[in-house]
Amino acid sequence: MRIRWKYIVILLLSVWITGCNSESGGGEYQYLQGFTQGTLACNATCDGFDTSACSTCGNMVCETLAGEDCLSCLDDCNGEQSGGPGSRYCCGDGDGDTPVGCEDPRCTANGNTCSS
Repeated sequence: MRIRWKYIVILLLSVWITGCNSESGGGEYQYLQGFTQGTLACNATCDGFDTSACSTCGNMVCETLAGEDCLSCLDDCNGEQSGGPGSRYCCGDGDGDTPVGCEDPRCTANGNTCSS
Protein backbone atom coordinates (compact mmCIF):
# COMPACT_ATOMS: atom_id res chain seq x y z
CA MET A 1 0.00 0.00 0.00
CA ARG A 2 1.39 3.34 -1.05
CA ILE A 3 0.83 6.33 1.26
CA ARG A 4 -0.10 9.52 -0.51
CA TRP A 5 1.70 12.03 1.68
CA LYS A 6 0.53 14.93 -0.43
CA TYR A 7 -3.08 14.29 0.59
CA ILE A 8 -2.19 13.79 4.24
CA VAL A 9 -0.33 17.11 4.27
CA ILE A 10 -3.24 18.88 2.56
CA LEU A 11 -5.68 17.40 5.07
CA LEU A 12 -3.53 18.43 8.05
CA LEU A 13 -3.05 21.94 6.69
CA SER A 14 -6.76 22.37 6.05
CA VAL A 15 -7.57 21.34 9.63
CA TRP A 16 -4.85 23.64 10.95
CA ILE A 17 -5.74 26.72 8.90
CA THR A 18 -9.51 26.53 8.60
CA GLY A 19 -12.16 27.13 11.22
CA CYS A 20 -13.25 25.62 14.46
CA ASN A 21 -14.19 22.18 15.42
CA SER A 22 -16.07 21.35 18.57
CA GLU A 23 -13.37 19.16 20.07
CA SER A 24 -10.19 21.17 19.92
CA GLY A 25 -11.02 24.85 19.84
CA GLY A 26 -10.24 24.85 16.17
CA GLY A 27 -7.32 24.00 14.03
CA GLU A 28 -6.31 27.62 14.13
CA TYR A 29 -3.82 29.25 16.47
CA GLN A 30 -4.11 32.67 18.08
CA TYR A 31 -1.36 34.19 15.93
CA LEU A 32 -3.34 33.41 12.78
CA GLN A 33 -6.11 35.60 14.23
CA GLY A 34 -3.65 38.44 14.97
CA PHE A 35 -2.85 37.69 18.63
CA THR A 36 0.52 36.88 20.14
CA GLN A 37 -0.56 34.89 23.19
CA GLY A 38 -3.50 33.40 25.00
CA THR A 39 -5.98 30.66 24.27
CA LEU A 40 -8.06 30.67 21.12
CA ALA A 41 -11.36 28.81 21.42
CA CYS A 42 -14.46 28.20 19.35
CA ASN A 43 -17.43 30.47 19.94
CA ALA A 44 -20.68 29.00 21.25
CA THR A 45 -22.05 28.22 17.78
CA CYS A 46 -18.70 26.91 16.48
CA ASP A 47 -18.82 29.14 13.42
CA GLY A 48 -16.11 31.50 14.58
CA PHE A 49 -13.64 32.12 17.39
CA ASP A 50 -13.78 33.30 20.99
CA THR A 51 -10.74 35.54 21.35
CA SER A 52 -11.55 36.88 24.83
CA ALA A 53 -8.58 34.99 26.32
CA CYS A 54 -6.15 36.18 23.61
CA SER A 55 -3.96 39.24 23.73
CA THR A 56 -1.41 41.09 21.67
CA CYS A 57 1.75 41.69 23.66
CA GLY A 58 3.35 44.90 22.48
CA ASN A 59 0.21 46.99 21.97
CA MET A 60 0.83 49.18 25.08
CA VAL A 61 -2.27 47.72 26.83
CA CYS A 62 -1.84 45.46 29.84
CA GLU A 63 -4.70 43.04 29.15
CA THR A 64 -5.20 41.37 32.52
CA LEU A 65 -8.24 39.32 31.47
CA ALA A 66 -6.10 37.69 28.80
CA GLY A 67 -3.44 36.80 31.35
CA GLU A 68 -0.88 39.52 30.72
CA ASP A 69 1.33 40.72 33.56
CA CYS A 70 4.80 42.15 34.06
CA LEU A 71 6.30 38.66 33.74
CA SER A 72 4.53 37.50 30.58
CA CYS A 73 4.42 40.83 28.73
CA LEU A 74 6.78 43.46 30.09
CA ASP A 75 6.24 45.58 26.95
CA ASP A 76 2.65 46.24 28.06
CA CYS A 77 2.55 45.67 31.81
CA ASN A 78 4.77 47.77 34.01
CA GLY A 79 6.60 46.21 36.91
CA GLU A 80 9.78 46.03 38.92
CA GLN A 81 10.81 42.62 40.20
CA SER A 82 14.34 43.36 41.40
CA GLY A 83 15.74 45.47 44.19
CA GLY A 84 14.34 45.80 47.69
CA PRO A 85 10.98 44.23 48.51
CA GLY A 86 9.45 47.68 49.07
CA SER A 87 10.14 48.74 45.48
CA ARG A 88 8.75 45.61 43.79
CA TYR A 89 5.42 45.58 42.00
CA CYS A 90 3.86 43.76 39.07
CA CYS A 91 0.92 45.12 37.08
CA GLY A 92 -1.36 42.59 35.49
CA ASP A 93 -3.25 39.43 36.31
CA GLY A 94 -1.73 38.78 39.75
CA ASP A 95 1.63 37.15 39.07
CA GLY A 96 5.04 38.28 40.23
CA ASP A 97 6.24 39.81 43.49
CA THR A 98 3.73 42.26 44.94
CA PRO A 99 1.04 42.12 42.25
CA VAL A 100 -1.03 45.29 41.81
CA GLY A 101 -4.19 45.97 39.85
CA CYS A 102 -4.89 48.42 37.07
CA GLU A 103 -5.98 51.08 39.56
CA ASP A 104 -2.36 51.51 40.71
CA PRO A 105 -0.94 54.62 38.96
CA ARG A 106 2.32 52.81 38.20
CA CYS A 107 0.37 50.55 35.81
CA THR A 108 -0.44 53.44 33.49
CA ALA A 109 2.97 55.08 33.55
CA ASN A 110 5.21 55.35 30.48
CA GLY A 111 2.30 55.55 28.05
CA ASN A 112 0.86 52.11 28.91
CA THR A 113 -2.78 51.54 29.70
CA CYS A 114 -4.26 48.74 31.74
CA SER A 115 -7.56 46.93 31.26
CA SER A 116 -9.17 44.57 33.72
